[in-house]
Amino acid sequence: MAAAHPQARVGDLDKLHALIDQVRNQQAAEEPTFLQNQAEAADGWKLVAMYHLLRAAEIVAEYTKEGSSGGRFDPVEQAEVHFDRARDAAEETSDTDLSFLISVLGCTTRSLVERSIWQIVHGAGTRAREFVKQLTSRDSEQPFLELLQPQHKALVEEGLVGTGRRSVVVSLPTSAGKTLVAEFRILHALDSYEAQCGWVVYTAPTRALVNQLSARLRRDFAPLGIRVERFSPALEIDSVEAEILDSTEDPVRVVVTTPEKLDRLFRGGWVSELGRPLCLVIVDEAHNIGASSRGIKLELLLATIKREAQDASFLLMTPFIPNAADIASWLHPTNNQVVKIGLEWLPNDRVIGLAKLKKTAKRGDSRVVAETLVTSAPSLHTEQPVELASGRPLGLSYSKIKNPTALATATAQALSERGSTVTLVG
Repeated sequence: MAAAHPQARVGDLDKLHALIDQVRNQQAAEEPTFLQNQAEAADGWKLVAMYHLLRAAEIVAEYTKEGSSGGRFDPVEQAEVHFDRARDAAEETSDTDLSFLISVLGCTTRSLVERSIWQIVHGAGTRAREFVKQLTSRDSEQPFLELLQPQHKALVEEGLVGTGRRSVVVSLPTSAGKTLVAEFRILHALDSYEAQCGWVVYTAPTRALVNQLSARLRRDFAPLGIRVERFSPALEIDSVEAEILDSTEDPVRVVVTTPEKLDRLFRGGWVSELGRPLCLVIVDEAHNIGASSRGIKLELLLATIKREAQDASFLLMTPFIPNAADIASWLHPTNNQVVKIGLEWLPNDRVIGLAKLKKTAKRGDSRVVAETLVTSAPSLHTEQPVELASGRPLGLSYSKIKNPTALATATAQALSERGSTVTLVG
């Protein structure tokens, strides 16, 4: 469920509303005749049960899109009323299949609501609610309706969306959505230091990651009026960056840079001269603290921040870190928290296969087939090769496509319609 494409989920909601409208139109036109001509009372009770199931679905769908249903924020309780009535109607029919269906849909409803991104906003602050409205909006390029399991654990179960912990270490697998966790921590920090115009720094170890993160934060935070700026990895503070730091009319609230550049900001006195509290420091790829030379520099930087920025909280994010509790305790001995998800969690099904080229009877034609090597679940493995393309892939004859580069290109093209893939060429 969590791995489904967001646009698909929006489409499912549209289909549900269309179905409900269709049923209501049929109810108005055909229900009187149906009830008059029915031979069994059980048919009427089945109809009643179905009406209540549709109403429960409508409540959950409205909550999923809007964060409320009928102005109320308790979709499970509202839906449960209709599930109870549907169960009562099903008992009158003695239809065990219908009763089982109602029970399954009741469990599904709870799961959908628990995974909804709207579960984050309760007590999380004004900015968090506005951010969720923006994420779920149809105007968004990819409406975001539900949380991945690691995001749900971190933000809802562990309460990171509104925690007051000064030191937090989050260890989540790759592709688990750590950036969204960081975004909600940023919003909470800015809300907490709104009167003082506090600011946040988000560090990443490489220029590419800095560029990627700054682009995303700008896109997500611009509608909220939060200014995000990227500082180059260069050790010196250039004139543009100095002007950004000195700006008072539109103060920067989030700076994205490398740990080395942040260290320069501290050593050059820029952080203290800014006159606004640094309220949150986020360290992405925090496992680098264990590296030989760069790790020592990162450790010294964190020690400097602890000493000189009394308002700063810490969020360290990494896919793996063996001593997370020790690091969280070092940053603050008592006011710390560790959130850890096992590496066995995967965001989606995974198949590793080997592409091969096969000759066909027709001269110059060929077949590109894939053999499965490793799968994330036994049920995904297939003994027979899977045909990806046939004839003349890429418009090339067998003799021209049999080199590794052409074969890899043909394989990637054939798989591109199925979603994201990674192609390795020997």
